[in-house]
Amino acid sequence: KPRSNEQVAYLYTKPRSEFGKPCAPPIFSSPPTPQILESILPTDEFDKLYTTRSPTVTCIDTTPHMNETEINTERVRIKNTSMRHAEGGWPKDVDFTEQSDVTRFRKKAEKDEEYQSAVKGLGPIVTRCMRQNSTVNIYEEYFGGVLTRGTGAGVDDGG
Repeated sequence: KPRSNEQVAYLYTKPRSEFGKPCAPPIFSSPPTPQILESILPTDEFDKLYTTRSPTVTCIDTTPHMNETEINTERVRIKNTSMRHAEGGWPKDVDFTEQSDVTRFRKKAEKDEEYQSAVKGLGPIVTRCMRQNSTVNIYEEYFGGVLTRGTGAGVDDGG
Protein backbone atom coordinates (compact mmCIF):
# COMPACT_ATOMS: atom_id res chain seq x y z
CA LYS A 1 0.00 0.00 0.00
CA PRO A 2 1.58 3.35 -0.99
CA ARG A 3 2.11 6.04 1.60
CA SER A 4 0.05 9.22 1.30
CA ASN A 5 2.94 11.18 -0.23
CA GLU A 6 3.87 8.44 -2.75
CA GLN A 7 2.28 7.88 -6.13
CA VAL A 8 1.87 4.60 -7.89
CA ALA A 9 2.76 5.00 -11.55
CA TYR A 10 2.99 2.63 -14.47
CA LEU A 11 5.08 3.55 -17.48
CA TYR A 12 4.10 1.82 -20.71
CA THR A 13 6.57 2.42 -23.53
CA LYS A 14 6.67 0.93 -26.98
CA PRO A 15 8.71 2.24 -29.91
CA ARG A 16 6.71 3.50 -32.87
CA SER A 17 8.35 0.87 -35.08
CA GLU A 18 6.75 -1.89 -32.96
CA PHE A 19 3.14 -0.74 -33.61
CA GLY A 20 1.11 -3.15 -35.72
CA LYS A 21 3.36 -6.15 -35.15
CA PRO A 22 2.15 -9.35 -33.44
CA CYS A 23 2.56 -9.37 -29.66
CA ALA A 24 4.40 -12.70 -29.58
CA PRO A 25 6.03 -14.92 -32.19
CA PRO A 26 3.60 -17.45 -33.71
CA ILE A 27 3.54 -20.79 -31.91
CA PHE A 28 3.13 -22.80 -35.09
CA SER A 29 5.29 -22.44 -38.11
CA SER A 30 2.15 -22.80 -40.26
CA PRO A 31 -1.49 -22.21 -39.38
CA PRO A 32 -3.07 -25.24 -37.69
CA THR A 33 -5.55 -27.34 -39.64
CA PRO A 34 -9.10 -27.39 -38.25
CA GLN A 35 -10.22 -30.64 -36.61
CA ILE A 36 -13.66 -31.88 -35.58
CA LEU A 37 -13.48 -32.85 -31.93
CA GLU A 38 -17.10 -34.01 -31.46
CA SER A 39 -20.14 -34.43 -33.68
CA ILE A 40 -23.62 -34.39 -32.11
CA LEU A 41 -26.48 -35.50 -34.33
CA PRO A 42 -29.76 -33.51 -34.24
CA THR A 43 -32.72 -34.90 -32.28
CA ASP A 44 -36.40 -33.91 -31.76
CA GLU A 45 -36.26 -34.68 -28.04
CA PHE A 46 -35.97 -31.07 -26.85
CA ASP A 47 -38.21 -29.36 -29.45
CA LYS A 48 -41.07 -28.88 -26.92
CA LEU A 49 -38.79 -27.03 -24.53
CA TYR A 50 -37.66 -24.57 -27.24
CA THR A 51 -39.29 -21.12 -27.07
CA THR A 52 -39.27 -18.92 -30.13
CA ARG A 53 -38.32 -15.30 -29.38
CA SER A 54 -38.10 -12.25 -31.55
CA PRO A 55 -34.52 -11.33 -32.42
CA THR A 56 -32.64 -9.45 -29.73
CA VAL A 57 -29.26 -7.80 -29.76
CA THR A 58 -27.05 -8.52 -26.78
CA CYS A 59 -23.56 -7.40 -26.04
CA ILE A 60 -21.61 -9.76 -23.85
CA ASP A 61 -18.34 -8.59 -22.41
CA THR A 62 -16.78 -10.34 -19.44
CA THR A 63 -13.80 -8.03 -19.10
CA PRO A 64 -14.03 -5.25 -16.53
CA HIS A 65 -14.25 -1.73 -17.95
CA MET A 66 -11.06 -0.01 -16.88
CA ASN A 67 -9.11 2.97 -18.07
CA GLU A 68 -5.82 4.42 -16.96
CA THR A 69 -4.99 7.92 -18.08
CA GLU A 70 -2.39 10.26 -16.71
CA ILE A 71 -1.82 13.81 -17.82
CA ASN A 72 1.00 16.01 -16.61
CA THR A 73 0.02 19.67 -16.66
CA GLU A 74 1.64 22.69 -15.15
CA ARG A 75 -0.06 24.09 -12.10
CA VAL A 76 -1.52 27.55 -12.38
CA ARG A 77 -0.90 29.78 -9.42
CA ILE A 78 -3.92 31.90 -8.57
CA LYS A 79 -3.96 34.93 -6.33
CA ASN A 80 -7.16 36.65 -5.24
CA THR A 81 -6.89 40.41 -4.97
CA SER A 82 -9.42 43.18 -4.52
CA MET A 83 -9.54 46.93 -4.98
CA ARG A 84 -11.84 49.73 -3.87
CA HIS A 85 -12.87 51.82 -6.83
CA ALA A 86 -14.58 55.06 -5.84
CA GLU A 87 -13.88 57.61 -8.60
CA GLY A 88 -12.10 57.11 -11.93
CA GLY A 89 -8.64 55.64 -12.28
CA TRP A 90 -6.75 58.72 -11.17
CA PRO A 91 -3.04 58.52 -10.29
CA LYS A 92 -2.13 58.90 -6.63
CA ASP A 93 -0.72 62.42 -7.08
CA VAL A 94 -4.07 63.70 -8.53
CA ASP A 95 -6.80 64.57 -6.04
CA PHE A 96 -10.04 63.96 -7.94
CA THR A 97 -11.98 66.20 -5.56
CA GLU A 98 -9.87 69.24 -6.62
CA GLN A 99 -11.09 70.58 -9.97
CA SER A 100 -7.75 72.25 -10.76
CA ASP A 101 -5.84 68.94 -10.37
CA VAL A 102 -8.35 67.12 -12.57
CA THR A 103 -8.23 69.82 -15.29
CA ARG A 104 -4.40 69.88 -15.27
CA PHE A 105 -4.22 66.08 -15.57
CA ARG A 106 -6.78 65.98 -18.42
CA LYS A 107 -4.92 68.66 -20.43
CA LYS A 108 -1.66 66.77 -19.97
CA ALA A 109 -3.28 63.45 -21.02
CA GLU A 110 -5.01 64.97 -24.08
CA LYS A 111 -1.65 66.23 -25.41
CA ASP A 112 -0.20 62.70 -25.29
CA GLU A 113 0.24 61.18 -28.79
CA GLU A 114 -0.89 57.71 -27.66
CA TYR A 115 -4.14 59.17 -26.32
CA GLN A 116 -4.76 61.03 -29.58
CA SER A 117 -4.14 57.94 -31.73
CA ALA A 118 -6.41 55.86 -29.47
CA VAL A 119 -9.23 58.39 -29.82
CA LYS A 120 -8.77 58.49 -33.61
CA GLY A 121 -8.93 54.68 -33.70
CA LEU A 122 -12.17 54.66 -31.72
CA GLY A 123 -13.85 57.11 -34.10
CA PRO A 124 -14.94 54.61 -36.80
CA ILE A 125 -16.06 52.08 -34.18
CA VAL A 126 -18.25 54.61 -32.37
CA THR A 127 -19.64 55.90 -35.68
CA ARG A 128 -20.66 52.36 -36.71
CA CYS A 129 -22.37 51.78 -33.35
CA MET A 130 -24.24 55.09 -33.60
CA ARG A 131 -25.44 54.23 -37.12
CA GLN A 132 -26.63 50.85 -35.89
CA ASN A 133 -28.66 52.51 -33.14
CA SER A 134 -30.13 55.01 -35.60
CA THR A 135 -31.50 52.27 -37.87
CA VAL A 136 -34.20 51.30 -35.35
CA ASN A 137 -36.77 53.89 -34.31
CA ILE A 138 -37.22 53.05 -30.65
CA TYR A 139 -40.20 55.41 -30.32
CA GLU A 140 -42.22 53.83 -33.15
CA GLU A 141 -45.30 51.84 -32.09
CA TYR A 142 -44.59 48.43 -33.58
CA PHE A 143 -47.48 46.50 -32.03
CA GLY A 144 -50.51 48.77 -32.37
CA GLY A 145 -53.77 47.28 -31.17
CA VAL A 146 -52.09 44.88 -28.75
CA LEU A 147 -53.33 44.97 -25.18
CA THR A 148 -50.49 45.58 -22.71
CA ARG A 149 -50.73 43.57 -19.48
CA GLY A 150 -51.98 45.40 -16.44
CA THR A 151 -52.37 48.81 -18.07
CA GLY A 152 -55.24 48.51 -20.51
CA ALA A 153 -53.24 50.77 -22.82
CA GLY A 154 -52.52 50.08 -26.47
CA VAL A 155 -56.05 48.97 -27.38
CA ASP A 156 -56.91 50.03 -30.91
CA ASP A 157 -60.60 50.96 -30.99
CA GLY A 158 -60.53 51.49 -34.77
CA GLY A 159 -61.36 55.23 -34.55
